Amino acid sequence: MSASMETDMTPMLSVLSVDDHPIYSQGLALALNAMKDSLVRSQHGPLRFEYADSLQAASARLQRQPGFNLLLLDMVLPDGNGHELLAHLQRHQPDLPVVILSANDSPSDVTMAISAGANGFISKSAPLAEVDQALCDVLSNKIVTPSNYSRATGVEATVQLDEAIPSLTPRQIEVLGLLARGLPNKRIASILQCQEDTVKSHLKALFSKLEAHNRTECVRRGFQLGLLGHNDS
Repeated sequence: MSASMETDMTPMLSVLSVDDHPIYSQGLALALNAMKDSLVRSQHGPLRFEYADSLQAASARLQRQPGFNLLLLDMVLPDGNGHELLAHLQRHQPDLPVVILSANDSPSDVTMAISAGANGFISKSAPLAEVDQALCDVLSNKIVTPSNYSRATGVEATVQLDEAIPSLTPRQIEVLGLLARGLPNKRIASILQCQEDTVKSHLKALFSKLEAHNRTECVRRGFQLGLLGHNDS
């Protein structure tokens, strides 16, 4: 098989960028595709970008082409707020990773986006290498927040919740922080110097206390409740 045929058969990472500023979204696509030693390309394949400049256009594109691997979403669009699309995706395409790309990365905006279902939040002012790393992390099932999103500011900006913050033990909080880094049970056990069965017991307790059904939902609840900040991701 020739090299060109192998290239043609390489799986593409299909990305939908929803942004009403084509200079930014198309510039990011060009930069990522031209970036030497790109982590997201090397680990997840060549990038194919498509574009939508409004919520309506994005919804129509997602209906026609449900096979996107990643959605990049600006929160401020001509016909509404990105939270509307996030809510729709949580109901209809919950497995599609969504990364918010925003000029405003205040802690309250980050907390609201992650709580609403976003898998990551990246400032538009972030360096290309940071964006590349963040996209790679999201595609590896991690939740990503900006570097200025700290535990303290996150707690202060946490969305008002009806339920009380559950009581976690110090070790459960440690496990939650390692879970937010996308680490497997074996690696968590190694870091904490305990048995894998012990880690599984902590995870079972975390899932119960945070009312989560899987690892990603558990981490999302941690962010939502202000239990996690950027130092944990």
